[in-house]
Amino acid sequence: MREEKAIKKIREQDPEGLRALMDRYIPYVSAVVWNILRYAMAAEDSEEVVSDVFLAAWDQGEDLQVGKVKAWLGAVAQNKAKNKLRQLGKELPLEEDLLELADGVTPQ
Repeated sequence: MREEKAIKKIREQDPEGLRALMDRYIPYVSAVVWNILRYAMAAEDSEEVVSDVFLAAWDQGEDLQVGKVKAWLGAVAQNKAKNKLRQLGKELPLEEDLLELADGVTPQ
């Protein structure tokens, strides 16, 4: 199903529209969520966050725009995953904490 038709169906509260978006974007949304939560919780638990992203798409169907659904889902996935980290009392490490400089010196 084309994205335009899926959005229309979601706005009409037809579950087929949501199913179409899920079929198309679950791998992407799962990757976004997993990249944030991978060390904080089990993969099974992160699936709940993925479900919450698609529930937001269902509830906020009027916000979905053709050609921008993937970006919208990605932004929602990032926000929901980060919120989950906060609920768990954890934070994302800063990028410089993860990198080692080429000469072997770690950032201060």
